[in-house]
Amino acid sequence: MEYLLELIRARGYYLLYPAFPASGTFTLATVHSELSQPPEEFLQDDQADSTMTLGPSINQMVSVEKPLDQASTLMPLLDRFSLTLPDLSSLPLLSYRGEEISDLVYPQDTEEYAKKFAIRYGGCRESDLSDDSTSTKLFCLHERTDEQ
Repeated sequence: MEYLLELIRARGYYLLYPAFPASGTFTLATVHSELSQPPEEFLQDDQADSTMTLGPSINQMVSVEKPLDQASTLMPLLDRFSLTLPDLSSLPLLSYRGEEISDLVYPQDTEEYAKKFAIRYGGCRESDLSDDSTSTKLFCLHERTDEQ
């Protein structure tokens, strides 16, 4: 799933999740910031070898888990919007760090990440990427110099 999220972020796609303000703070999606340690796959090689224990720090999580709402998730959504959808510019946009971001900064953030993605995963060099190609070129193919 992480690979898909990285590709979505590099392309500048985003997902829309409905919220139900009439029933309090209930939403279908949330930003999970309660992890006390990064997942093993994001640790450096020397850190990954050491074993991680949950110990007493598990009780000091940053956020409290909210209980699930028992109400139907479909009917409040249909009642709120009837036959019209809200204007997309009125919806808040969150970055992948969970911070609210403006629609003017989002393309810049996407372009920066796409360049990092192309260099790290796509086999591209800095010289392969021009300002125009960053948004479209995530993977580079280089001819092999050694003959087999």
